[in-house]
Amino acid sequence: MNYKLRKFDLSQSKDNRELLVELGDAEKEALGKTILSHEEVDALIERNIEKFAEKKSVDDSDAK
Repeated sequence: MNYKLRKFDLSQSKDNRELLVELGDAEKEALGKTILSHEEVDALIERNIEKFAEKKSVDDSDAK
């Protein structure tokens, strides 16, 4: 999971990892799959990037 977050220059926070799991679970259910491909996960992150960005900015302000 951290690899995917790093790939999109997102914070590797617990919140972002949990969000990725939640989005992945919903995507798998919607597609009727048990496993998503790397391409599907990348597309999922791209479609929801604003949700991660919000969390990243909160994480960054807490670190200061």
